Amino acid sequence: TWGIAPFGEGWVLSDWADNQRRLVHVVDGAVVAQAMAPGRGQSFDVATSPDGTRVAVASSDGAWIWDGHSPPRHLAGPTSIGVAWTPHGPVVGGSDGHLWFWSTEGELLHRWALDSTPISLATHGDVLAVTSNDGVYVLPLRVGVQ
Repeated sequence: TWGIAPFGEGWVLSDWADNQRRLVHVVDGAVVAQAMAPGRGQSFDVATSPDGTRVAVASSDGAWIWDGHSPPRHLAGPTSIGVAWTPHGPVVGGSDGHLWFWSTEGELLHRWALDSTPISLATHGDVLAVTSNDGVYVLPLRVGVQ
């Protein structure tokens, strides 16, 4: 298992099975839903949306959003290292040194260039904190503000 996050009444796990990335929703130890995310990349991080209805997965072939019912939706971008949710959508840290801020519908809202690769991300309201190999960044997350 590469990542885990709370989801609904249970957990969602991202793992590697049969040479494919798999998302698994588990409640009380039983699998209640699963989906094979297209592509063959490894998953590095999983985060739950603030309303608990979706998860975002950071992987070696970009990022994915899954609602536990529909097929996972791919968000463009490079290898994704970390992911965190805001009230507006997920923020993904890319291996290209950028942060990608997406809407819940999959529209790119903003992209920041950093001086190094983001390692982990956390949000608190409309503030994003990012660790990297050269320090910590604290960025405002305001939709429509560049």
